[in-house]
Amino acid sequence: MQMVNIIINGLNVWDKLEPEIIKLGEYHVAIADFTADDYDNVSNVLIEVICEYKGEKDPESVLAWKKIFEEISSTMLQGQREARLRNQS
Repeated sequence: MQMVNIIINGLNVWDKLEPEIIKLGEYHVAIADFTADDYDNVSNVLIEVICEYKGEKDPESVLAWKKIFEEISSTMLQGQREARLRNQS
């Protein structure tokens, strides 16, 4: 949750945040072999919690959060792929 808070507060500086999200994805390789479906499931739960907390239940806000978490998930999966490639070498 701490990383989610950092991400939410850092969306306006994505270029600085992206390398850290890649590292987070790399870290997750050591925990388990997460799939895109796993990230989708976690994202959906986090979006629900964030929207509830912020009172943003309208479809536009939910869609905006989904787009953000799709980018985060994609970036973390990139980090996982990079870590696996390094581990194979």
